[in-house]
Amino acid sequence: MAVVYLDGKNNNGVSGTVRFESVKPCLTRVTVDLSGLIPLTAHAIHIHEKGDLSKGCMGTGGHWNPRKTTHGSYLDLNKPRHLGDLINNIFPDETGRVYVQFDDVGYNPEHVQGRAVVIHSLADDLGLQGIIQTDGSVRPYKQMSFEELTRLSNERNYDVGTAEEMWNKLNSESLKTGNAGGRMACGVIGIL
Repeated sequence: MAVVYLDGKNNNGVSGTVRFESVKPCLTRVTVDLSGLIPLTAHAIHIHEKGDLSKGCMGTGGHWNPRKTTHGSYLDLNKPRHLGDLINNIFPDETGRVYVQFDDVGYNPEHVQGRAVVIHSLADDLGLQGIIQTDGSVRPYKQMSFEELTRLSNERNYDVGTAEEMWNKLNSESLKTGNAGGRMACGVIGIL
């Protein structure tokens, strides 16, 4: 078993654990039990490649991606995804708490020891190159107004340029990071 302990005073108030337990070879049960998140707001959650917190969460590098695939969705295992994409998003309740357990494929707990779990400030777009609507459809970045693209770019600290430059950046980052925004909390995965 492997576990991450998040300490609220070093992680913008986010505290709790993320546990990784082997179910069988290359099948890992992940249990996320966190509090202190922004209530009723989706947050991306990923495994990052490095367990280096010397520069805060920025020292953790990019998503853990040993297969060198594009970013994708836990919900569609028939399409490429980073092994580090985890469940993509967590959804805290009205108190800012989330508890979710799921089985993830492709790795065992020992593969992630020494890496980091990162909680992001925004939702993961699942590599779909657009925003998921309440009816489940995807609204592509390319179809958004200049004002919408500017807002999305500002939220993610991307440069604001022409509409084409902004949707190109959002599309590109969708396949790398899911446009998940800043890193608000992180911890190193250790042995339990």
